[in-house]
Amino acid sequence: MPAQYFRPSHDLNAAPMSPIWRPYLSTETYKRGALVQTNADGLVIECTDADFISSVTGKVLGIANEAVNSRPGDLVANGAVIINTIQHMVPVFLASAGTLFIGSGVNGATDPVVPLATHVGEEYNVIRDANGIWRIDFAETAEKIVHIEKIDTDINCFFFRFIPAVVEA
Repeated sequence: MPAQYFRPSHDLNAAPMSPIWRPYLSTETYKRGALVQTNADGLVIECTDADFISSVTGKVLGIANEAVNSRPGDLVANGAVIINTIQHMVPVFLASAGTLFIGSGVNGATDPVVPLATHVGEEYNVIRDANGIWRIDFAETAEKIVHIEKIDTDINCFFFRFIPAVVEA
């Protein structure tokens, strides 16, 4: 089964789930399901592995629900006839304490990690794979980013929430 990109599952408080629309830095190239944060200018950028591997310095705004430059007009260049005034926006599901996300995991050469009941309640890091898909990183337990809440053994996925310490305020 191919890697499952991160996406929202449901709200623990049964609240309606809707993404918020935020402007993103026009040079970004991330895919749907990317972990994103805001830069100093308030623009959405993709988190980097370095934000989470060596120390918990990065903060997660949420999960991008679309790839950048995927909406009509995003890549239209200015010209003699066309002036592109579109503001590049991306829908983001916020990494709030009540939101469960779903995604797959990897552990070195083990891809995907098969969900086990023993994974529920454990905490792990995240990593972006070679295809640009964010995954739960079962090889990295020193820096904890996500908390596993539930599993789905039919589709080899994990339901998780972000640890509050890594969520943007």
